[in-house]
Amino acid sequence: MKKFSQGQQLALDLGCGRKRWDDWFNCNYVGIDIYKESKADILAAGFALPFKDNSFSFVTMFSVLEYIERDDDVLKEIHRVLKQKGSLLLISQNARATKANIRNDPSKKLLHKHVYGLRNINKKLKSSGFKPILFKHPILFLLGLYYHLTSVYFFTLSEVEK
Repeated sequence: MKKFSQGQQLALDLGCGRKRWDDWFNCNYVGIDIYKESKADILAAGFALPFKDNSFSFVTMFSVLEYIERDDDVLKEIHRVLKQKGSLLLISQNARATKANIRNDPSKKLLHKHVYGLRNINKKLKSSGFKPILFKHPILFLLGLYYHLTSVYFFTLSEVEK
């Protein structure tokens, strides 16, 4: 996180919750969430971000997208507020973890709106105007693949195409 946010002008943490990652940002950032109990700077929904076009150079979403019904609308909004060549760092539960959570507690099925893996999330990102850039960096790609295979989460780094 520190590496990816280094040198960025302004970042957005969508679904910031209690802002547990505050120390991980190496730039100024805005936290946004829909819950009053969060420590968000702004309360708003991801499908209607209250920012001008091209406002941010970096956006993060940590374990948020799988819970959002209108995920395509959120990704389009992120694309809108990101600057040309801006980056999106997305971390989400992988399909294996989501299915295990639901199997262990069927009530969680109501919370999860989508099940993602690297293949389908990258396809979804491409259709929203992003291009995966992990593949440009072999070390990042290998780390991301290792993380996906050994963890309950995956991460992907994408760049805006405008």
